[in-house]
Amino acid sequence: MRRIRPFIGTDLVKVMTGIRRCGKSVVLQLIREELMKRGVDKNHIIYMNFESFEWMDVKNAKALYIHISNVVKSAKEKYYILLDEIQEVEHWEKAVNSFMVDWDVDLCNRL
Repeated sequence: MRRIRPFIGTDLVKVMTGIRRCGKSVVLQLIREELMKRGVDKNHIIYMNFESFEWMDVKNAKALYIHISNVVKSAKEKYYILLDEIQEVEHWEKAVNSFMVDWDVDLCNRL
């Protein structure tokens, strides 16, 4: 967390990589907790883990964009998007680029 804290809230897209079972998902959860400690409304933190059956229908960039756009209510309010196992979504990078263009968001992805 010490190394990632300075980048939270910046325009940089954060991407975490590493060997399997090294704690990348735990870091995403820690970022979520950090945001709430900073006073970010939990409704402005979007966390999706694509290993979960809950997101099995979100398999491409268009479906991901549609889901996020339904959650983001105002382009004037900042949202924090945490995407775990994002590589499961085909062309995910196109959706991420669009999020950055269309809304005020902070993105952290785990591959």
